[in-house]
Amino acid sequence: MTVTLTAEAQHRFDHYLQEVRLLLQGAPGIDAREVERDVREHVETELGGTESPITEEQLESVLRKLGSPEDGWTRARCRSGGVPSLASYLGEDWRLAYLCLGMTMLGVIFLLAGSVIALVFLGGGYLLARAAVSLADERGEKLGARRILVLTPIAVVVVPILIAILIGPLLPLAEGGYEEGWFSSLGIGAALGGRGR
Repeated sequence: MTVTLTAEAQHRFDHYLQEVRLLLQGAPGIDAREVERDVREHVETELGGTESPITEEQLESVLRKLGSPEDGWTRARCRSGGVPSLASYLGEDWRLAYLCLGMTMLGVIFLLAGSVIALVFLGGGYLLARAAVSLADERGEKLGARRILVLTPIAVVVVPILIAILIGPLLPLAEGGYEEGWFSSLGIGAALGGRGR
């Protein structure tokens, strides 16, 4: 690198590159040395006009733009000076999203068949979906196109629970009102065909 780093900044940068190498180790079709070269070029481009030596804080601002090594970078974006994303190297992981939706679909099928095992699949789909959302947040990723596959299992569980919470307490009141003849006194009984009399 042509820019000079302080000892602390150099230590931080070496640690960052080590994380990159470990992450890409064994990844098929990816040359970790080329990725490391791209990262070095990106940092050098960002800090090229900065007065040397570069402090750890200055380096950290560039590394934050790049994201953690788990977030990664695309070679093209590094070269163009953009902020990168590892999905282009390793591909987005859709397995968890498909598993969430698959378990939920099985839960719905068993629910329509009247089987109690539906609760296991619906609960499992919900838990996996929550895990997928948490994992994406932890990695600083956006769900993107996977959003529908992950949020559907959550909605399938949460919406009926919310409806039950909101309407459930009103059902005993409605039944009590029907039995006491309140509906007929309000004219509702006539609208229901005189059933409240």
